[in-house]
Amino acid sequence: MLILNLISSPFVLIGLLLALLIAITFHEYAHAWMSTRLGDPTAQYAGRLTLNPLKHLDPFGAILLLLVGFGWGKPVPYNPQFLRNGKWDELRIALAGPITNLIIALIFAIPYRIAYYLNLDWSENPLFIITAVITEINIILAVFNILPIPPLDGSKIVYLFVSGETKSKLERYGPIFLLILIFAIYVLRIDFFGRFLSPIIQWLLNLVRVFP
Repeated sequence: MLILNLISSPFVLIGLLLALLIAITFHEYAHAWMSTRLGDPTAQYAGRLTLNPLKHLDPFGAILLLLVGFGWGKPVPYNPQFLRNGKWDELRIALAGPITNLIIALIFAIPYRIAYYLNLDWSENPLFIITAVITEINIILAVFNILPIPPLDGSKIVYLFVSGETKSKLERYGPIFLLILIFAIYVLRIDFFGRFLSPIIQWLLNLVRVFP
């Protein structure tokens, strides 16, 4: 589903812009916070332990998020030499981002949950529209980033089970493969993400919206 198709009112556009700032900023900050907590000062020294969106937004990733519904921020640097538990700490750093997006989605879905349980129709309410968009964007960002394709966060799961040589090859060719997938979707009309990720996104949306 193209997020661009959802721009039917100024409130949806406001929701998209706020979602862009909130989702990416907190996602990347969570990476920086977790790496710092695990003993690596690299992100802090790089100025990434901040909620300033300008430190975290990647222009290309931000444009993709607005136009096609998924994207990314600037990768947060970390130094594995500072991590006591090696690949497991790298995985914790990676998962901190998507988990934070899910928490944000849960929070911004509160108006939907209130309307659901009280049987209210708030569909035209500006606050309802904005929070609904922020909820959806955070779910999409979480699901997209958990894909096991470098440089996305899910690649750290794969790294647990491969050699250093294989990891280097994945890091080299992963971004190229990701761009090919994006090209296939929006030029060749092969809807890989829609077919495999849309059911997961919809399930998570339903879960956070009716969470008691």
